[in-house]
Amino acid sequence: MSTATPEAAEAAKKPLSFSQGVEAACILFALNTDTTGVLRLAIAAGMPEEYLYGEGQRRMLEEWTAFIHAVVTSGLMRNAPNSVLVAYLRQTKALLQARGGMNEAEADAFIDGPFAAYMEQIALEKQQECPRLFFQRLMHKDLPDVPAACAAAIAGTMAMALAAVLDKLEQYDIAME
Repeated sequence: MSTATPEAAEAAKKPLSFSQGVEAACILFALNTDTTGVLRLAIAAGMPEEYLYGEGQRRMLEEWTAFIHAVVTSGLMRNAPNSVLVAYLRQTKALLQARGGMNEAEADAFIDGPFAAYMEQIALEKQQECPRLFFQRLMHKDLPDVPAACAAAIAGTMAMALAAVLDKLEQYDIAME
């Protein structure tokens, strides 16, 4: 059991400049949306083959990316100055272009569609609903209709990703611009 006070925990945070804070958020996004890693997760989870190739893969990667973008955004909302959050959000289209080759119209649709859907769940502190949303949006199936092992693996990984990103961002004291 830790006896550290909240003040001691705050003092132990690693200081980051404004630009380092934005860069840290972009790195967290990139690490958690790496195509190879996400596909390994999907295969290990037993995702149906139609979501591992072609258009199904593109849609699955987009859903995962939307979830991770919402997670990083939420983490910044909790642990960074608003100016860092805004700077990260301004990077969205560049991040999407680098990760998935989206053009501007596709990026706008992503922001208004999948990202907004996950952001709503997380902002309302209903992150436990994200796996249901993932499968509804991707497969048009409710969670009970998805193979249990697949649903559990994706839900567990979503929970771990959320916790890991929030934990990492809590370790920083990010300066204002």
